[in-house]
Amino acid sequence: NGGLFGQGLGESRQKLYFLPEAHTDFIISVMSEELGLLGILFFIFCLITIIRHSSIIISQQSSLYPKYLAFGLTSLIAVQASINMGVAMGVLPTKGMSLPFISSGSSSLIVFLASIGVICRIGRIEESNEPP
Repeated sequence: NGGLFGQGLGESRQKLYFLPEAHTDFIISVMSEELGLLGILFFIFCLITIIRHSSIIISQQSSLYPKYLAFGLTSLIAVQASINMGVAMGVLPTKGMSLPFISSGSSSLIVFLASIGVICRIGRIEESNEPP
């Protein structure tokens, strides 16, 4: 229903008793109706950019512990986003996973922002050649 540009923020009709758990499990459906195709493509582009930059940080690590830590945190973000989008498209069964950085709930947001902070710090360790 969103079309190319969407219906506008807060104008989604699907969240009104049509979608179960529209604020967490199916938030990408609400986003697509409100922001349209261009908004969803921009969000997916941002996620891919985060994963790509994290992969660059992972490949630059010489020590195994920071490499595995950054890989695990990047995988957490990528897999959880993929599962949430798969559930919204009907490809996967409902799991109850939130969409990283978007879904309602401050504990999920804090964990993902802390994960990004740790990944950025790991990237700075290799740049400055200081001990971990």
